[in-house]
Amino acid sequence: MATQKRSIPLASIAKAEDSRSVLDVFDNPYVNRAFEDSSIPLSKVAGSGSGTIHSTLLLFGISLAVSQEPSVTDTILQVEFGVAQGGGGDPVQLSSAGLLTFNQAMTVEIIFRGQFGRSGSGGVVIIHGRSLFNGSAGLPTFVTKLVNTNNLIHLESGDIIDVEATDTFAVQIYRDSNGTNAGGLFKETASLVGWADAPSATIEVRQIEVL
Repeated sequence: MATQKRSIPLASIAKAEDSRSVLDVFDNPYVNRAFEDSSIPLSKVAGSGSGTIHSTLLLFGISLAVSQEPSVTDTILQVEFGVAQGGGGDPVQLSSAGLLTFNQAMTVEIIFRGQFGRSGSGGVVIIHGRSLFNGSAGLPTFVTKLVNTNNLIHLESGDIIDVEATDTFAVQIYRDSNGTNAGGLFKETASLVGWADAPSATIEVRQIEVL
């Protein structure tokens, strides 16, 4: 994968001690995340505290699964993001089961995108989701309710966090027993030739630095 970078001169926005966050700096169309309140101030970003803020794409995982659905209600499913990527010599690696493992200390932005849907059955489907950092729930959980059959809702969430070598990150979902036992993450196939399909889930990891 070719390295992709976004950058903005720090001098044009704020001093290093500015209380605004990196998410504030990388405003739309760069960043529009669900967890903006969990962001960190510019002074916390690794680097010299002056110069340019860089956002470098380290990894992008895409699930090839037609669907990712928990087997029954109140049963957790770990979301997968396609084939394994990277190794111990890379800043971050992804397992085929959807586990991110970081191999060096750095500040990263992790962005999860999912297509939540259902088919068949009546009633309301309730699907909860969360992220796990080193095996423990860290960020706010999220939930979607699907009232009609064939509903499909795109959800995107992310946060900027400091990681150390051996830290891990994963996303989990489950169907709540207060709702109907149906639904999960679904791939949507485009009928127009040349138009890419919408995957059931993707994961994006970017390193944030001040250089």
